[in-house]
Amino acid sequence: MDPRRWLTDPRWVTVPGSLGLLLFGVWLVFHQRPPYPGNPAPDMTVYSLDRGLAYELRAFRGRWVLLNFWTTWCPPCREEFPALVRLWEQMGTDGRWVFLWVNVAEADSQVRRFLQDMARRLDRSPDTWPVFLDPSGQAGPRFGVWAFPETFLIDPRGRVVERVIGPQAWDRPEWRRRLQDLAGSGPPPPGTGS
Repeated sequence: MDPRRWLTDPRWVTVPGSLGLLLFGVWLVFHQRPPYPGNPAPDMTVYSLDRGLAYELRAFRGRWVLLNFWTTWCPPCREEFPALVRLWEQMGTDGRWVFLWVNVAEADSQVRRFLQDMARRLDRSPDTWPVFLDPSGQAGPRFGVWAFPETFLIDPRGRVVERVIGPQAWDRPEWRRRLQDLAGSGPPPPGTGS
């Protein structure tokens, strides 16, 4: 049989091509599976903006985590950021919640400029805001992040409870109640701060 015929015969191109696409789709589903609610959150390492110290997500087990992925170039992130600041001011000292606002793959100088602009706009100091860096851009993909901002609520066992895509009015009473209900009304864990 002439090899050129194999390349032009629809039976020889369609069947292997379809099988290849199917296998690729299966690989995508199982290879980089984002953490759906109820599944464990993947571990990740992020770095503090102020000192460059490394923090692993698993270090916050035992507390609730609000994990927000954002960038400076993202208009919805700019829209959402003031509400995150206000929510953190309202709940950050509670001890039940850890706030991690992770900037994805941007230079720390760019992030600092963004924070200074935001601080002027909000008339606040950004020095204590829980901003972390993911300079390699690896943490977002581990969570299946494909749009910014994207937020994950993670329980004390390290499981994703909720995935929120897009900007939210986090400072609204409904969100504050939701977070308080998730964490329960008992006392905060001993020895915890913001």
